[in-house]
Order: sequence, then structure tokens, then C-alpha cells
Amino acid sequence: MPRALTPEQQAVVDWPGSAAVTAGAGTGKTELMAERFAAHLLRDGFRPLQVVAVTFTDAAAAELRSRIRRNLQARAAGLEEQLAELEAAPIGTLHSLCKRVCDEHPTHAEVAPGSRVLDEGEAAAWIAEQLDDALSTTDAAHFGRDGVPFSLAREALRAFLGDPLTADLALRQVPDGLDEWLARCQTLFT
Repeated sequence: MPRALTPEQQAVVDWPGSAAVTAGAGTGKTELMAERFAAHLLRDGFRPLQVVAVTFTDAAAAELRSRIRRNLQARAAGLEEQLAELEAAPIGTLHSLCKRVCDEHPTHAEVAPGSRVLDEGEAAAWIAEQLDDALSTTDAAHFGRDGVPFSLAREALRAFLGDPLTADLALRQVPDGLDEWLARCQTLFT
């Protein structure tokens, strides 16, 4: 039988709309999501193919599917159809969900049929190529003697692409004296 939830977790299970759950490791997110998924099936009458559950890793998605299966098996008999359908339910990573939508609706998603998700190595190579292409079309006056060195610009942009949330925060900051600071930095690299 599933473990007891905290009152806060139970409130999320009972919440009538969509929910996003964020918490640290070991706080019960997987159990909470499994309970919420089961509630949509048992209480709300949804089929497994009508409920979407997204995690960040394939391992977490596999554990979630397994936990949902165990919770359903422990609760009620007569759920054979739901348990069978659970294997095809959209439980996975954000990437796998997006891929599924693109595969099922390529015209609306504006992607080529048969497209695929790049693995980490392929994605890094693609980003590096796109970044170099973008920088090569940038006005040369921004680099070298009168601007930031090309290699520094490339590394800064790679860092921003690697952490877009921090990059967004950094780019929103315009401290007093920014122009003076940039001028000093520029002289260091010329």
C-alpha cells in the first residue's frame, strides 16, 4: 500500500487543476505524483492515456510508472485495462513528451516527419556549430581591438546557453557604471 502523504502533499493530490511539483531529493515527489496519477484514474475517471506526467530523467519516469503500477495493483481489483494502458501512458521526460507531440502532429509542430531528439554529444556539437555560425555573421567591429575578443564572446555565450536562467537574470542587470566596467574589460583584452 502507498505510504501516507503529508497534508501538503494530499492537497496537491486533491488539487483540481494541473500541478507542477518541485522539491529536493527524497522529499516524496515520486510518491506524490503516483498518488495524483492514481487519483485521476480512480476518482476522476480518466484513462491512463489521458493523464500526462513529466519528470526530468528517464530513470525517474521509469520509477514513477512502476510506483503508479504498484499503487493501482494494491488498491483495487478489476483495473486490468488501466494497468495495460499504463504501459503506453505519457509518463516520461519533457523531451520525450515533446518528441511524442512532434511525432503525432508534425505539421502543427512544424517539424520534419521522422525527426529525433539529439543526444547530449550531438546537441553540444550542434550548439557549437550554430554559435560559431552566428558569431561569424556578427559585425567584426564587435571583436578584436575595438571589441571583445572572439574567443571570449564564444565562451561567454556558451556559458549563457548552458545556464539560460542565470543568463536571463544576468542580462537583465544593468548596474551603474556598466559602461565604465565594460571599457576597462575591453582594455584588458586588447
